[in-house]
Amino acid sequence: TPDGPAAKVHLLSGDVITAINGAATSSPTALATELAKCASGSEVQVDYTRSMFGADTPQKVSAVLGN
Repeated sequence: TPDGPAAKVHLLSGDVITAINGAATSSPTALATELAKCASGSEVQVDYTRSMFGADTPQKVSAVLGN
């Protein structure tokens, strides 16, 4: 959503999250597992790729998990 948690840290539709706090997230299940390890309100490091100009560009952002 335009004002949702991903938008607040500027993640876009099509971005692919590749790791949470350095742990690989190669599937939706792996992503959910890593997020479940984090407490609400904690800050996490999100690694992701964004397709730009025909190439996947690695990016990083810190995000605070919501309640």
